[in-house]
Amino acid sequence: MPNFQGKVHRGRGGDVLTVASGGAIDVESGGAIQAGGTQASNIATVSSTDSGSGGDDATFVTAINAIIAVLEGAGLAAGS
Repeated sequence: MPNFQGKVHRGRGGDVLTVASGGAIDVESGGAIQAGGTQASNIATVSSTDSGSGGDDATFVTAINAIIAVLEGAGLAAGS
């Protein structure tokens, strides 16, 4: 009997979930990706009127830093 391994599978020992080329992870409605059992908090929406002439560049810096924190917290980006 051949040893079939799907496009999404656990590695040896079960410590790693691998998504091979052509595979996908689909988070259904109501689902969430969590780090340590917690979903990242909401990131405030920023519009083009928040920056530029008379705007507040700090709003953009805050939003970008929040996005970076979420990516790092989910393990999708390395921390600095």
